[in-house]
Amino acid sequence: MPRPSIHQFSVSTIYGDGSTNGMLFIQRLLREAGCTSEIYSFDIDPLLAGQVWPAAELRPASSDVVLVHYGLGSERDDWIEALGGRKILVYHNITPARFFAEGSHIRRLAERGRRQLADWARRGVFIGAIGDSPFNAEELREWGFPAIEAIGLLVDLDRLRRLPADAAVLAAPKSARTVLFVGRISENKGQLELVQMLAFLRCSSRLPIELVLVGGTTSAGYEQLIRTEIESLGLAGSVHLLGKRPDAEIVAHYRRADLFVSLSEHEGFGMPLVEAMAFGVPVIAAEAGSIAGTLGSGGLVLKRRDPRLAAAAAQL
Repeated sequence: MPRPSIHQFSVSTIYGDGSTNGMLFIQRLLREAGCTSEIYSFDIDPLLAGQVWPAAELRPASSDVVLVHYGLGSERDDWIEALGGRKILVYHNITPARFFAEGSHIRRLAERGRRQLADWARRGVFIGAIGDSPFNAEELREWGFPAIEAIGLLVDLDRLRRLPADAAVLAAPKSARTVLFVGRISENKGQLELVQMLAFLRCSSRLPIELVLVGGTTSAGYEQLIRTEIESLGLAGSVHLLGKRPDAEIVAHYRRADLFVSLSEHEGFGMPLVEAMAFGVPVIAAEAGSIAGTLGSGGLVLKRRDPRLAAAAAQL
């Protein structure tokens, strides 16, 4: 009896993104199990050419399974609904719209996505659903999806540890202890509070300390707020907003870091927590969303999202 075809779809795929890496790892496991498995998307990062195929080429047979990865509303929701095969939703969490500016494009997509999920659950568009954390699975239950399973986002730790580290970043002189956070610049990620934490740390520590923030900008307004706070606290030169960086540079920053701190206000999973633990970086994180479940016993979970408390816990 032939093994089933199990394909995956996401509206966008981004090189180095945790969800995209998870899809590639799932594909590898499915192929090793003997399944036919491809990944399809509308918005394909050029670096993924040859690994991800245009969505228009996805024409599943009625017996095929399609894992539909979903983490934000989109203009393609009608296309997803019309897609054939046996569809299973893989929910990566939609950040609540309240974290984004009124009238912004991402706020509209967040609102749209949550309305769409409730509608899909009501009409039985999917035969089942997977939350990539217990926190996300609970949201699926609240919407009323059938046959829900909580399956943690699969992380290929062997691949992660094999990634080369940027030699120039590793070799750069280091004159301060380094606090690292990796995540897009967005209101829910809490970089503003990390800057405030650094100010408290510098007052209580005898050692020079720097804060390294890695991640592309989702909210330009929030980035400007962070930069204004850096100036007002006299931290220019001690806070480094590096933007989105290649994998090799990110690996080097993990290897150079003395501590990873997250003061994020909402996380559906928290892939950088796993990455930091994989590289042996001590982790402190405020409890929010799925963070405590993702971190487990691998770091210190703060009960309050408080820059002063985080600085006291860090004590570099």
